[in-house]
Amino acid sequence: MNETQLEINLDPVSGNRFRQALESGRFVTLIETQVPAAEMDKEAGIRRLEMLENAIFSGPLENVSLAITDNPGRPDWKAVEYASGLPAANRDRHVVYLSGANLSKEAVLEQIQMAENANLYNIIPVSGDIPEKCRTLKECRKTVFTESVSTLNMLKTRSSDFFTGATVNPFQYTPYALLGSYYKLMKKFNSGAGFLVTQAGWDMLKLQSLAWYLTGRDMYYPKIARLTLLSPEKTESIISGNTLGIKMSKGMKKLLETELTYNRAQFDAVQYRRLELQVSGCRLLGFSGVQICGADNPSKMDFILKLIRSALNEFTSFDVWLEKYNAFMASTEMAPFEHNFHLFDRILHRPYPFDAPPETREIPPADPALPEKIGYGIRSFLFRHADRQRAANAGHLKTLLTGCRGCDTCYLPQKSYICPLTCPLGLVNGICGSVDLDGSCPVSKQECIHHRILRMAHWRKRLHEQENMITDGK
Repeated sequence: MNETQLEINLDPVSGNRFRQALESGRFVTLIETQVPAAEMDKEAGIRRLEMLENAIFSGPLENVSLAITDNPGRPDWKAVEYASGLPAANRDRHVVYLSGANLSKEAVLEQIQMAENANLYNIIPVSGDIPEKCRTLKECRKTVFTESVSTLNMLKTRSSDFFTGATVNPFQYTPYALLGSYYKLMKKFNSGAGFLVTQAGWDMLKLQSLAWYLTGRDMYYPKIARLTLLSPEKTESIISGNTLGIKMSKGMKKLLETELTYNRAQFDAVQYRRLELQVSGCRLLGFSGVQICGADNPSKMDFILKLIRSALNEFTSFDVWLEKYNAFMASTEMAPFEHNFHLFDRILHRPYPFDAPPETREIPPADPALPEKIGYGIRSFLFRHADRQRAANAGHLKTLLTGCRGCDTCYLPQKSYICPLTCPLGLVNGICGSVDLDGSCPVSKQECIHHRILRMAHWRKRLHEQENMITDGK
């Protein structure tokens, strides 16, 4: 089997086998596993982790690693601490997520120090899931989130041995939510990320759009697609809207509701076939690997790895794969509403854009309501030089009109005179992965602050300036 990718960076770093695999173009498979539940003691948790490692190393695929994530139900035990229980000889083969939820920058630095001491250098910083208690704006303000961009900068400053990843949600269907996700990814690359992992989703068009967006900028970072192996319980949770960050169209929802009526054997068979098609499709679209969620016990891991090997052997032609994929999905519409936005025309008709540049769709003109225009005019008149003044300047008036929180550096003129720190999570560098399909905030239920910033920037014909602008925050 040929696992070599087209996107190759021939500069492997000795001593980090995960990095070597990605940068030499070998197709990698990450099996996702969480920190154990609260009822499991730490010693039993470490034994479980060793069993999972043995399962992937004895399986039928090469270049298989664990992706170790935090468990929101177990906040006392961080992924870095859990991963430190891995055998020292293999720690360079695995990936560890570092969540900033409920962690100050000082606490994040402690986690980074722990990772460095344990020789855990493959780190994916995330801002973190929104805790259950933060579903209201008042409670969210009390919770600390260290943004992934900040963590990436800390890791870059700390040591060049760290090989860091960036997460991105490409499954967005409004222009500003989609571009907001892309722009934040650019900031993560500028902050030192060396590869990316997408959030979970089913829309292959959106995965290809992300690949083409990066190709159009001559950015050939390794790309890993996060795919979910569904169980009936997980399916019911997603359909009911209880899984933040995972959204679906009415067509996909109807399809899954139908699958829930099958017996367990039939249900599992459909999920396995969907996973086969997704994995092979990702490879044919130029992705460097996949991260599988929902297969974190040894027997299921072995089966899934055999399934992936079979899929990679079965599909070596894009046209053959596309025919099978379309037949399996039965023309199920992946977009959640009629006027969805795709950045490129004729997506999923060919694997790569090298023979002819894809046509980029125009973003519909932005036309803010009259009160927004008046508010912008007032703020731009009063605070035109806010980025060159001390934070205390303008005092109560600035707080009243912009929600100013007294940052050390003010970015109002660059952010359409909307303070990014008014984000309920305090995320200043862009849109979060949990933004709703219509661009609204999952906490406030109003338009996402960063969605609004981009919409107003588009109205001012300055949208392009937002792509690489990194904000330090308070």
